Amino acid sequence: MEPLQAPKTVKVYYLVKQSGMSFVGDRNMSNNSIGTGFFLTREEAEHNRTLAILADTTVGRKPQWHVFELDVPNPAYTE
Repeated sequence: MEPLQAPKTVKVYYLVKQSGMSFVGDRNMSNNSIGTGFFLTREEAEHNRTLAILADTTVGRKPQWHVFELDVPNPAYTE
């Protein structure tokens, strides 16, 4: 029996708020947060986007929220 090899990359999801030409990573309220605006699953990122949109009290032009899928090097990967 062989152990599973760690993948070379892992997917993370980044939630960013756009106000005009200003971009800011979302502050995470999640227990599984891996950094400001970063999530381990798309579902967590989408859930937090929904919460951010519902909590937004901006008058006038509302900010946009984007979720980006990123492939990052896996620190556990060895050759």
